Amino acid sequence: MDEQQGNADAQELLQHATLSPQAQARLAAATALSPDEQAALERGELVLSHDQMAYLAALSQGLEGKTTSELRTLTLAPGGDQLVNAM
Repeated sequence: MDEQQGNADAQELLQHATLSPQAQARLAAATALSPDEQAALERGELVLSHDQMAYLAALSQGLEGKTTSELRTLTLAPGGDQLVNAM
């Protein structure tokens, strides 16, 4: 998972309004937190790996300019709950 893959997954999402099972797995991995990471997040101390952050940033930037309605539709598609977590 890296910036290039985040860009590709964003394009896939925009073109098909859903993610392939492989892209859903990448997104789930990028947004999954261990109990220790979740606790750090709640304290405001979470530091993500460079690749994880690059993937999430690229995915988010790929959705830039979409309306609230368009984003809502994407979050209702399969894997959309992970998209909410990524945002």
